[in-house]
Amino acid sequence: AIVCMLNSTALTDGKPMISSSSTPTNTSFDQSCPLLKFGTAKSVEHKGTIFWTSQDRAVIFASFYAGGLIATLASEVLNRYIGATRTVLYGGIANVVGTFLTPFVASQTNFGTFPIILLRFVMGFGQV
Repeated sequence: AIVCMLNSTALTDGKPMISSSSTPTNTSFDQSCPLLKFGTAKSVEHKGTIFWTSQDRAVIFASFYAGGLIATLASEVLNRYIGATRTVLYGGIANVVGTFLTPFVASQTNFGTFPIILLRFVMGFGQV
């Protein structure tokens, strides 16, 4: 059975959803979901304000790993100047602060996806 929990971006992308059996299904399959009406009209109750395309989401997720890659390359220099203990401490602080800022930055900024990409990059950099 498909759980009646929808990712709004999956619906806005117009791609088929994946059921628990890992086979692609059409979003019109589950008639028991009270949030969806099927047939000639489809209505979706969506209370969110974030509409990211698949490409936006991919760049956001990749920015974390790019930050981690750059941190790995820069870790020798950081360790030499501020020490390994402080490098790890500041990285942990960057991740904690970034985690708490993520919902605000994602929903309250009007600069598109750039602020969240930058925040995720800094969080990835904290993975020294």
